[in-house]
Amino acid sequence: MIRKIIASAIAVPAAGVLAFAGSASASSDSHGAYHSNSGALRCTGQVHDDGDGGTMSVKVSGREVRPQADHFRTGSFSTRLIAEEKTYNGTWVPVKYTKLRWGHLGASYDAGAKNVSPFVWNGMGTHPRLRITVAGQDDLFRVKVVTRVYSDEGALLATLVTREGSCRV
Repeated sequence: MIRKIIASAIAVPAAGVLAFAGSASASSDSHGAYHSNSGALRCTGQVHDDGDGGTMSVKVSGREVRPQADHFRTGSFSTRLIAEEKTYNGTWVPVKYTKLRWGHLGASYDAGAKNVSPFVWNGMGTHPRLRITVAGQDDLFRVKVVTRVYSDEGALLATLVTREGSCRV
């Protein structure tokens, strides 16, 4: 009996730590029919004392998934990168924002009982690499990717957020 109590006392905090760690390093988000992914973080300027700051980049993608009998709803979407810097007390604060990158749905394809339509960033395709440059002196940064999906009437349908990183630049 004592072993069971000790085992459960250890297992509960361990599960909590795993849940916390998983959410901090998420690279995908979904809200109903809308999905976004980010990944493949790359950093330049990561050499100690090489100057101030650097550039971080991530690959982004997204899609809308609907049953075959339903209409797609996305009229447009926008994506923005936000550079977040880790402060001395351990919190992440936004320090720089990119301009909005707009897009629309691409051609849908049959995925069994569902149809899938990928996000297409205007002039950049379905899996673009977006960049953000930051100033700093060997500071720790991560990239937050925010995609907002709008209907053809301009109504906000979903906000999708992923975080990538971190690297010291």
